[in-house]
Amino acid sequence: MLSLLACLLVPQIDPSVAIYVDAYVAGWALSRRTAQPQPVKHGWHVLTGTETEPERHVLTRGTAEDVRRVMNAMPSTGSYVKFAGNHQEWIFLADAEWEADPTGWFMTCDLSRGGSDLPLSPPVGDLITATIEDRVARIEVRHDGEVIASGRAGLAGEWAVPDRIRTEEAYRRRGLGLFVMRRLLGLAAEAGAQRAALNASSDGRELYQAMGWTTVAQQIGLTRKT
Repeated sequence: MLSLLACLLVPQIDPSVAIYVDAYVAGWALSRRTAQPQPVKHGWHVLTGTETEPERHVLTRGTAEDVRRVMNAMPSTGSYVKFAGNHQEWIFLADAEWEADPTGWFMTCDLSRGGSDLPLSPPVGDLITATIEDRVARIEVRHDGEVIASGRAGLAGEWAVPDRIRTEEAYRRRGLGLFVMRRLLGLAAEAGAQRAALNASSDGRELYQAMGWTTVAQQIGLTRKT
């Protein structure tokens, strides 16, 4: 009886959301120009190729013990682990060697409507650049020659994965983030994407929910400190 109760209390990564996490990994890697994600026992391994983050594992299944084994096999400072799971249930993994991100969210939306209702002009700015190159869609909004808002999306099969949606501080809270996201998803839909997935912060989640995105799962990210 006690062993059964212990099994029920041990957190496990929910494998039912793997389709969204798989899409996120593929599109994120395209956007960031990393090495191609490699399938491993509990999900994906990505050599990110940066000084601050030498590698990351994005897990789609496994128990807390499995996650800890993966973490123990990542000795380099800056190594990163991400997976779907309730932040409070998994925060115990953050110890003297690992630091947890704030709560994040995996989200998705349907792009089958296409871009028929896209806004033509940004609320601020006088020039829009839209490009697709090497399976990455990009939107830039400029004002007086300077980029004031931008975003990109990795295009992985039927999936688009928005990434690095940014607005310069002086131009925030004017609707530019919403404009960039809508134009970016429209561009992705024109390129054949049917669905989208992303990893949102708590603040970003509010914007995406207002656009009709659905929350798939809470997520936790952990970075090796030492």
